[in-house]
Amino acid sequence: MNKLLVFTDLDGTLLDHENYDWSAAQPALQRLEQLGFPLIFNTSKTLAELIPLSQQLNNPHPMICENGNVAAIPNHYEQSSSPQNTGYTNTLFGMHYDMIIQQLHQLRSELGFHFSGFKDLGVTGVMEQTGLDKTRAQQACNRLCSEPLLWLDDDAKLTTFRNELAKRDLTLTQGGRFYHVLSPVNKGHTMAWLLEKFQQWQSTTRWITVALGDGKNDQQMLEAADHPVLIKNPHSTPPNVNHLPQLISPQKVGPAGWNQAINQIIDTYI
Repeated sequence: MNKLLVFTDLDGTLLDHENYDWSAAQPALQRLEQLGFPLIFNTSKTLAELIPLSQQLNNPHPMICENGNVAAIPNHYEQSSSPQNTGYTNTLFGMHYDMIIQQLHQLRSELGFHFSGFKDLGVTGVMEQTGLDKTRAQQACNRLCSEPLLWLDDDAKLTTFRNELAKRDLTLTQGGRFYHVLSPVNKGHTMAWLLEKFQQWQSTTRWITVALGDGKNDQQMLEAADHPVLIKNPHSTPPNVNHLPQLISPQKVGPAGWNQAINQIIDTYI
């Protein structure tokens, strides 16, 4: 039996870049739910941000957080055809947040780089930079394995910064609004890990993967999918995925494009 397994970025993809609204994608979201095709958030957001969003969308499936560094699986998920939201079991693939902050502070102190991370900005600063309300900004600051930052230094120093991070087993990836400092794990890595889990849980199912994203940090996720979808977002730098033979590029932007692409893919399988 063929089933779609849909992995999606959020900001600028399923969620509108300006107001975080997903209503334009509602028809496709309903079709996925009705057909029993799991929807997996695969995002730079934190687990604290994703839990209320999953409840609002009535989406009980596993989630990938912080650019692949955290996978959260609902408790008893594999034993239940209609899992309830009773907490999550988290698997961490990267360096712990406190250690990342320690490394960043050392780099700034020793080499004089200029940047502001979420730890520096605090809840108020994150609110100002993102437009989030206080509750959602607090959720964004509740991090496990990555640190978003604003680069305030010369572009020429960015390469040096990347090299120094690499010496500390860390990497820098560019998202829609911020750079993210994290371990060298990406969305594609954890997507493959979670696909293996689904194959174990439902061994008679042939899972067909769909991935939707708009930014450079979606590159590996799109490359790993059977059906990659590049969502147009005038506010972010797109990944280099034009070489992918199955690439879908809907004309509409954000959640409207998301809706267009998912409906197109579903129509090929039902």
